[in-house]
Amino acid sequence: IMPIEDLSEEGLPKVPNLELAQLKFLITLQPNNKSLKEKLLNEIKANNMTPFYLECVKDGELSSDEKLVQTMRKANEDKLKELDGKIEDNEKAFGDSEIRESYLAKSQYLCLI
Repeated sequence: IMPIEDLSEEGLPKVPNLELAQLKFLITLQPNNKSLKEKLLNEIKANNMTPFYLECVKDGELSSDEKLVQTMRKANEDKLKELDGKIEDNEKAFGDSEIRESYLAKSQYLCLI
């Protein structure tokens, strides 16, 4: 059994960010609270969280914005291409630990969005 570590002290990102799930839940309790919706939307935009945004729209917490979806999808595709390129480069030129780090970076990004 591995010990439980406090990763916040190491400066590691919280992936997934459960504060966003909490905001989403609070919006279900207070559907007319514009500041909660604005805070959630700002975080979604800042991280190009397309899948999470679409879930919020489907569940009725946020209103749909097709232009925003297209912009975020493009950013997601570009980032995934970049991460896949790093994986490919590391598989050709480096060892297992670098390859592992590349895959880890991609999985963290997918958890983030």
